[in-house]
Amino acid sequence: QDRALLDKLKAEGPGILSRWPIAESRVVNLPHTQAMGMVRRKALAARIDSPFGPLHFASTHLSNGAKRARKRFDQAAAIHELSRSFSGPLPGFIAGDFNAVPDAPPSQLLRGEVPLNGVTSALRDAWLVSRPGDPGFTHPTLPEPKHRIDYVYMTPGEAGYPRVLSCERVLLEPVDGLRASDHAGVLCEFELL
Repeated sequence: QDRALLDKLKAEGPGILSRWPIAESRVVNLPHTQAMGMVRRKALAARIDSPFGPLHFASTHLSNGAKRARKRFDQAAAIHELSRSFSGPLPGFIAGDFNAVPDAPPSQLLRGEVPLNGVTSALRDAWLVSRPGDPGFTHPTLPEPKHRIDYVYMTPGEAGYPRVLSCERVLLEPVDGLRASDHAGVLCEFELL
């Protein structure tokens, strides 16, 4: 019974919910996961059959802790590579808990401020586009958020980036005494075409 519980804990990972059919999905194991104990860092990528055409989306959760800064940078580099595989007429999205504040090297890499092997990321941070100057703190929810480590990034489609209609923090307050997470959620709305 303890072994079954341990196997379930090892299966923790990102998820994707979609109102449209998920046509294809794949798990991308991120670097340095073998030494992470029970939690295996990964990204879940999906191609969604939207009414507007194929839409690429990924969800991820990078390593945490100050001692894992280099590992987190390598994981962000893998996310950058994953984003380069998103192609098609529509933009793509990568969201999740990146465990890096906006001025940390992984965030700078993903926003294209730091090149990787001569290649600059094309990701854009939807929060910064929608709410420049608003810190958008997401963690921890108690007593109140003090850091922004949760992001929604956009990749361009053939016609460029989507238009960000809004971004807001959600799930900050408990419902019936229960909190959804120790993080605030980030809800963004986009105009794709």
